[in-house]
Amino acid sequence: YSHHQSPVCLISRGQVFQMPPFSGAVKKIDQSFDVRYVAPTYSHDGKKIIAATSTSETDEALYIFDSETLERKALFPQ
Repeated sequence: YSHHQSPVCLISRGQVFQMPPFSGAVKKIDQSFDVRYVAPTYSHDGKKIIAATSTSETDEALYIFDSETLERKALFPQ
């Protein structure tokens, strides 16, 4: 994506969504409903989305998603 056509990543009710700048479908990044995400951000090149999550008060994690395939990988804990 160019600087002027970057997609937007946002949170609604703990779920992460990716929206194209002008047209196209909204994509839900993760299909699980038992996890609530916070603070999504794109990598510098726009190819990855990083988001923090917690499933309880003590169970925290950091995930990275491929912005095209939506494949999820845990960064912390591993």
